[in-house]
Amino acid sequence: MATFPIRRRVPCPAAAPVVRVFLSVLPALLAAIAILLPAAAARAATPWAIELFASPLGGLVHRHEAFGFDAGLLVDVSSFRASLLAPMRFDRDGLRPQDWDERTDYGRIVGEIAWGAPSEPVHARLAPIPSLSLGLGNLVCRYASTVDPDHWRTGLVVSLDFRQAGGVAFMDSFLDPQVAGGRVYVRPFYWVDDRGTFGRLEVGVTLLGDAAAPRSSELGPRDARGLPASGTASLVAGGIDLRWPVYRVRWVEVLPYAAWSHLGRSGDGAHLGLALDFAPHADVRVGVQGEWRWLGPHYAASYFDGLYMADRHDFDGVPKLRALDRLSGSRMGGMAGLVLAWKPWASFGAALDWDQDAGFRAVRADLAVTVPERARIAATISSRGFATASDLATPDRLVAAVSADVVAWQSIAVFATYARDLAVVAAGASSSRYRPSDTFLAGIRLSAPFRGGDEQQNNEGQPPISGR
Repeated sequence: MATFPIRRRVPCPAAAPVVRVFLSVLPALLAAIAILLPAAAARAATPWAIELFASPLGGLVHRHEAFGFDAGLLVDVSSFRASLLAPMRFDRDGLRPQDWDERTDYGRIVGEIAWGAPSEPVHARLAPIPSLSLGLGNLVCRYASTVDPDHWRTGLVVSLDFRQAGGVAFMDSFLDPQVAGGRVYVRPFYWVDDRGTFGRLEVGVTLLGDAAAPRSSELGPRDARGLPASGTASLVAGGIDLRWPVYRVRWVEVLPYAAWSHLGRSGDGAHLGLALDFAPHADVRVGVQGEWRWLGPHYAASYFDGLYMADRHDFDGVPKLRALDRLSGSRMGGMAGLVLAWKPWASFGAALDWDQDAGFRAVRADLAVTVPERARIAATISSRGFATASDLATPDRLVAAVSADVVAWQSIAVFATYARDLAVVAAGASSSRYRPSDTFLAGIRLSAPFRGGDEQQNNEGQPPISGR
């Protein structure tokens, strides 16, 4: 078990700029609200909402005491949502410098700016990316922009879906983008068979890359940002995929699919799979999926995953880009997945990624239980690197999180989050490596909501503001 020595504290000059930025932006947002709300009120069918909130909290961040508050403003007008936050964390020596020592950390001030919903033809969201998959997930599968809360990255996702064609584009940080890309698709026979089997045939092309992928063969000391120092190189990946729901009725869908991917300079892989989706009831869904993979030299499936922003620096002692070098021969692999959902009460998902190279094997699972407008409990776990089933208890990498948000009375809620997360060790035998850590925060959310227009506004799917 890695040890965490006492940190030598330095003054944090970022506190004053944070406050100045927050106070300078707040009047502009209030002015925008003053313009938007009269127009919204004039249209009775247009829903609008304003919410002022404050959340005192305390606990641990990377095993060090922390306390503070979240305060801010939420605006929701029809399809537009925006929230401005003042997330402040303190310890015994004052404001935590790790929260404001990078350019990307200032993205914390933006809780969310969004237009539309993921199910609508046009959707855009500026916020930390919690889980993003492109197409079949052959290259990007459940990618998360922020793995270590000390290195915050507020990303951008834009999606278009017009049935005949569409696409998704993303970047990991709007302040300092490094990982970015997207996928476009077309349904070539939709114009002549929009309601038939051929009209559902979809062909997609994915292109993305990491402009500053660490590449050194050995991890160096921590840099000015607190990350392992390393030379960098650009990494480009791309692929083409085909998905075809050959059979679809009210209660079942049969979806075969295939994909080919290219990673870096010489990595190639092929994916061939089948997904079955059952709906025995309007609110119940059961999905199963199986996939076979051919993994060529220097190729790893779902390379940009939920652990990537840590693994790119430290993948068992070397950057992930360098770990591809050991994959010198062709291999076989696969994936098996399961989804169970009972809307709106509960959902569960799990998947196993298998690779002949044990370091690239992965397991992930998610569980969410919701009592509409009253409570939500969510848990997730992701592990990578295990040779046998017994190694699942001690994999090379393991992260997990559980959160609870419960409305105690009207506009008063209590919340708690725990994460078995990752932190870069400052000194010792594991210096400059990502090692397991723990973060726990709990608090009370006090809000003052104001609503108007259509009272039937649907807020389903919006996460609690305090769950950051």
